[in-house]
Amino acid sequence: MKKPFIFGAALLAAGALAWWGWTQFQKKGEAQSYREAKVRRGDLEVKVLATGLVEPENRLELKPPIAGRVESILVQEGQAVKKGQVLAWLSSSE
Repeated sequence: MKKPFIFGAALLAAGALAWWGWTQFQKKGEAQSYREAKVRRGDLEVKVLATGLVEPENRLELKPPIAGRVESILVQEGQAVKKGQVLAWLSSSE
């Protein structure tokens, strides 16, 4: 009764050892390929092509103290602006 059990356990251990050895041999056969690149500074351009609705994070409604017409717009759409920068010239009838 003990002999078949010992024989089965030994056969299972031998199979496990053979499987482990085979997997280790296969790993050594695979060649790792690397590509070298020099580090450099530069702008990273990322484009997203998608359909959807874009909403601004911050929105500001301008209400000048006098009524008037916009004579000249000094910035382009999408351009970054700074605090205190003149965005447009207004002309008033007053």
